[in-house]
Amino acid sequence: KVLDPDGDMLPPNVPETLLETLHLSHPDHIITDGTSVPPRILGAEPEHGWCYHYTRAALAQQAGDWEGVVVLGDAAQAVGLAPESGYGDEYLPFIEGYAHAGDFDQALGLSDAAAGDAGPGLCKLWARVEQNVDVDEDDAARIQELKDALGCSS
Repeated sequence: KVLDPDGDMLPPNVPETLLETLHLSHPDHIITDGTSVPPRILGAEPEHGWCYHYTRAALAQQAGDWEGVVVLGDAAQAVGLAPESGYGDEYLPFIEGYAHAGDFDQALGLSDAAAGDAGPGLCKLWARVEQNVDVDEDDAARIQELKDALGCSS
């Protein structure tokens, strides 16, 4: 997992010792241009399971490639992939991607699936979406219902 020093997307129950080292994290140093390690070093690429789709979506999220996030989310759903129990925070890049694409049915549905595991990151994500995405009145009401159910502060 990539941990943002701003703490926006921290999973719940992060150990205190890890929180103390967040200032050392520099997500902007992650190479997102498709450069990869040669197979002779790490071996053949493994099957594209949930982890592949999630990590690629997290990179696309970092680059603001919302279309890429949606393509990965659709591909994962098409073959029935989902995070393991307790890792619902891995839905966060997909939620934000679908929201940017205007697919609030998908974004809110995944939010429901992530709610127990995503912690305050889900509230922060929706606050960010409301600042950066045009939301119609009906979807704004649905988002507010979700935020109320999550106990978000605003």
